Amino acid sequence: SLQPMRDLNQIRQFMSGAGPLALCDLPWLPIYLAICFAFHVWIGVAALVGTFLLAAVALLTDAYTRSPTREAAGLASRRNALTEASRRNAEVLRAMGIGPSMAAKWRDINEQYLQGQQRASDANNGFSSLSKVLRTALQSAVLGIGACLVIRQEATAGIIIAGSILSARALAPVDQLIANWRGLVAARQSWRRLQSLLTAVPEVPDRMALPAP
Repeated sequence: SLQPMRDLNQIRQFMSGAGPLALCDLPWLPIYLAICFAFHVWIGVAALVGTFLLAAVALLTDAYTRSPTREAAGLASRRNALTEASRRNAEVLRAMGIGPSMAAKWRDINEQYLQGQQRASDANNGFSSLSKVLRTALQSAVLGIGACLVIRQEATAGIIIAGSILSARALAPVDQLIANWRGLVAARQSWRRLQSLLTAVPEVPDRMALPAP
């Protein structure tokens, strides 16, 4: 019965976090890439390749975190329902002497919940670390490309720093979005459950208007 409130709270937590800010920064990505291409075509190609790599990591993150997150949410609902039922019927459980067996059942569900949370966290943290490694490698590659262009007198010395800063700034929203992907998946699943609930509940018809007393 409390699941809709938990879903609403999950959406609120995501909307108040860093995930929506990353989504708002994504439209600036083509502009930063265009500036990198304006500096030099090889700097733009390096930034574009890094963008595709991080996009692939984002897709893998969604594929590998969706199922563990859904499983953890289901186990959390079961655990909370069992906790509420045990609290509501505490006197009956104590009188019948089945408190220890109920506690053992709760520990089993809680262990499954913790394992599900761990799987979802491991998947999200692993891909987040991979995205940071790729982003750092891209910055180093852009620095190397800029230095090579300066040595060949195809670019000025300022291109080395400017290209590295812009390429990192272009990929920052994708990196931040991957880091908050687990919250995005959980909020998306909560939104779907709320939509299903609101669709199942019929709309209250308008009642007859009464005059003011």
